[in-house]
Amino acid sequence: MAGCASVSKQPAAATLSVKAGDTLYVCTCDTCDCHVVALKPGKCGCGHDLVKVTVTGVKDQVATYELDGKTKTAKLTGKYMCACGSGCCEMISDKPGKCACGMALVKAGK
Repeated sequence: MAGCASVSKQPAAATLSVKAGDTLYVCTCDTCDCHVVALKPGKCGCGHDLVKVTVTGVKDQVATYELDGKTKTAKLTGKYMCACGSGCCEMISDKPGKCACGMALVKAGK
């Protein structure tokens, strides 16, 4: 009987690891629904500047922050990520586009 080879799969989503007090850059555009989050400043794929926020809490891969006196949230998972790897801008998004560093975002798990 032939055995099956074990194949390890890449995760289907890119993730960012942050904690309360960390800085994030988020897209606050209400029209594109891209859910862009990065660890460095830049522009979202929709062309809007990412907004600097301070994380107030993290639970179940969702960061909480305050913006304009309101509590907001940002998913820390995305379908796309920057191709340059950790240590660069570490941008994730639910839509394809360009990263803050100018590289194209790639599908997570590829």
